[in-house]
Amino acid sequence: MCAPVFVEFFQYSWYKGGYVEDHPGPFKTPVQRCLSPDNASHSCKSCPRSGFILCPYCREVYCFDCFVVDFHRCC
Repeated sequence: MCAPVFVEFFQYSWYKGGYVEDHPGPFKTPVQRCLSPDNASHSCKSCPRSGFILCPYCREVYCFDCFVVDFHRCC
């Protein structure tokens, strides 16, 4: 959740809470950015299974096991 692609998403919470007056502009939520239905049409970067999630750091698609169970770390 600390990936740079989520900056506007978190800035919006400060705006919506009334702490700042500047709207951060358009943004995608983590679900919209990482869990696209299109991910299943891609193969996992680490194995031959179909994709599940797009890593917000390296922008590669991984299956559930490689991303969650094996704890994908790209940074």
